[in-house]
Amino acid sequence: VAAELNATFLASGADAESFRSLVEVNLAGQTQFFRLMQGYLAIGLLVGIAGLGVVMVRAVRERRRQVGVLRALGYPSAAVRRAFLVESAFVAAEGIVIGTVLALVTAWQIVGNDTFGDDLPFAVPWFEVAVLVVVTLAMSLLATAAPAQQASRIKPAVALRLAD
Repeated sequence: VAAELNATFLASGADAESFRSLVEVNLAGQTQFFRLMQGYLAIGLLVGIAGLGVVMVRAVRERRRQVGVLRALGYPSAAVRRAFLVESAFVAAEGIVIGTVLALVTAWQIVGNDTFGDDLPFAVPWFEVAVLVVVTLAMSLLATAAPAQQASRIKPAVALRLAD
């Protein structure tokens, strides 16, 4: 239809575009925006996970004497490792909960303020959110596995001789 209108009225200065092409252009822009936001999400997650790994390395270093005392009292190395991993899991879970809630509120605000049209239903992709939560928690535990292993290998005699 747009081609016919252009052929008929182009000489008069009219320019017609098909509705489909307008929708495709707008959707392409929105898709690029959402992909950019997903890229920022990925970068933020990687930085957060790396930060958690650094925090756990520092926690192991700062608690060497306490770990040495626990080991001297008979605390098994597996329990030391598990304690650091549980601590890391709690920190990661807090970040995941806060981040997920803030992301859902922000998405609801964007969709709900008529930016993308009237009366758009707010649908949360729960499966994708769950996958993202599980992958993030697993990567966080993986990032803290090395510091936890390092803590479990602390020898009591060496740790008690350390002067901080």
